[in-house]
Amino acid sequence: MNPTPAIDYQQQRFMYQPCLEQTRPADAALHPVVVIGAGPVGLVTAIDLARQGIRVVLVDDDDTLSTGSRAICFAKRTLDIFDRIGCGQRMVDKGVGWNRGKVFLREEAIYEFDLLPECGHARPAFINLQQYYVEGYLLEQARQHSLIELRWKSRVSAIAHHADHEALTVETPEGS
Repeated sequence: MNPTPAIDYQQQRFMYQPCLEQTRPADAALHPVVVIGAGPVGLVTAIDLARQGIRVVLVDDDDTLSTGSRAICFAKRTLDIFDRIGCGQRMVDKGVGWNRGKVFLREEAIYEFDLLPECGHARPAFINLQQYYVEGYLLEQARQHSLIELRWKSRVSAIAHHADHEALTVETPEGS
């Protein structure tokens, strides 16, 4: 049996697809929540809302996950959130867990700490994991929710405030 090939999250590209507001404006519905940005915070927000039965449109101006890492170290509280939305174990398995650290000023260690696991806590104090893995795992989780609509290559360019709603202008490859 051949093992499943590893996904290269840095090379994935996501297709832009016209949305209902563009193809049939008369049939377009109001969306209770629009999350702007498919980074770790945006993806977790969309997943958490969908788990609570709230329909979400998630827009991102790119067609890729993060390249490189703007975030690489994830603490216990973040791991608790990843557990709650269903992908914490996968992240812990892939990442490097640690509880001890040192802070240096040039060659001199100026501070050391040991964050032993709390009683009853199943996770390390921190894991190091590249952001593209975090986003890839979260995206796979988001795709399992029918209440999340993902829109790639869609950049919010304006927000108009109204008494009972917000109106977003979104730039896409096919226009606003």
